[in-house]
Amino acid sequence: MLLVDEAQEMDPEVLSELRILSSADFDATSLLTVVLSGDARLTELFVEDMEGQMREAGIGDPTVGKKINALMESMNGRIGAYREGLRSDPKVLVEAVRRNVTMAQPDEAEALVQRMAALHARLARTDVGQLRAGEIAA
Repeated sequence: MLLVDEAQEMDPEVLSELRILSSADFDATSLLTVVLSGDARLTELFVEDMEGQMREAGIGDPTVGKKINALMESMNGRIGAYREGLRSDPKVLVEAVRRNVTMAQPDEAEALVQRMAALHARLARTDVGQLRAGEIAA
């Protein structure tokens, strides 16, 4: 497992190579797992890389990149709302979930928030060694 912080500072060619390496399998086992962490510029690099891959594959529609960028911005907004809710009042997280997740029943948002908060707490207790082993603290 490779953990990279501030990944937006990496050369785009290196990110592309990491993508290729992480998609390679040996005897049905992934050779490399890469976890990238960074700011909004990482999203821009991701979109640029996808656009390049799509051009290589012969997809020439110039609006595809803009649509992907809009989707990534939407995802970043949701993640930001979830982070804010996890850091502050659970009511903030409940409202973010209600805005962004389709529920079969209106009262399911609270149950989902409880599960999200529990997972967040477990991840906070998980050390790097456990992550490398593919484990999450109890």
